[in-house]
Order: sequence, then C-alpha cells, then structure tokens
Amino acid sequence: PREQLPQWIINRAKKYKLQVNPDAANLLTDYIEGNLVAAAQAIEKLYLLRPTHAIDSQFITAVLADESRFTVFDLIENIVGGDKSRTFHILNTLRDDGSEPVLILWAITRELRMLADMRQQLNQGQTVETLFQKYRIFAKRQAVVRRFLNRTNVESIWQQLAHAANVDRIIKGAAPGNSWEALQLYCLRILS
Repeated sequence: PREQLPQWIINRAKKYKLQVNPDAANLLTDYIEGNLVAAAQAIEKLYLLRPTHAIDSQFITAVLADESRFTVFDLIENIVGGDKSRTFHILNTLRDDGSEPVLILWAITRELRMLADMRQQLNQGQTVETLFQKYRIFAKRQAVVRRFLNRTNVESIWQQLAHAANVDRIIKGAAPGNSWEALQLYCLRILS
C-alpha cells in the first residue's frame, strides 16, 4: 500500500548501506507511483552514485531529474505558485531538453487532482494543517499550496482537468495541433 511504501524504500536502501530520509522516501514514493520495480531500480541508482551522506529530497530530485536543469517538479511548483514567466521558462527548457509532453501533462493533472481533493475537503470543514499531513505536503511547499487553495475553487480546478483531455488528444495525435503550444496554453489557462 502507498502508506507503507516509504518505509519499504528506507528498509530496502539499508540493504545497500544507504540512509534515506523520510522526506526523500516520500518523494520517491510519489515519483514511482507504487511500482516496486521502479523503486528498486531507483535505489540501485542511488547506490551506484554512492552518496557519502544521508539521501534527502534534494538529492532525490537531482537524481530523478537526470541532470536536467529543471524538472517537472519545478514546473508544477511554479504553476501552483502562480509564477507565469518562470513557468514558461521552465516549460521551454523541458521542451529543449527533450522531455515528453505526455509526462508533463500527467504530472500537472496529478497535482490538480490532489489540489481539487484538498479544496473539496476544506469546503467540508477539514483544516489545512490536517490536509497537509494527509497529503504529505512538505513544509517548504505549504505556503504556495495554501495560496493556491485560497485563490481557487473546486469547480475551476475540475474545469482545468477537463481541458487537459483536449491537450492529451493533441499530444497523442488524435487532434490537430502542436503539443508544446497546447501545453503552453494549458499552463496559461491554469495561471489565469
């Protein structure tokens, strides 16, 4: 189960004499989406890199980025944070680095679904602190997520998710258009 995977990662890493911090294990859990084979491969990659210190979330992000200048995580943070110019700069860099549009769209919609769930639960009386714990929102992300939740509503998030289906069809060639232009317009729509 998802809630047991971070501990599984920590324990598996110990077999390689690696110390993985809980935040890093949670980030890796989010990245691999429950795929134990992918988790085992990521741990082996960490072992091959042989860090001399504990593995934290920054190190995991750097490893998962495949040495790219920006990651999809950076893009999402800037979309949620509402920074238009940085969002488009990162999106263009990801394009230039050969990132797959379908993976970028997946990451954005995954984040939006989580934020829609959080907003819905806030509407039902949950506290934001409880939701931060439930969804494992790291302390450094909490202010950005809180601002996003305060400036939006569930309906608008679901409208953005519905629009993602159009972008997905363009990316997969089922509808006419340029994948990257569709992603740019999609990001602009979310940021507006």
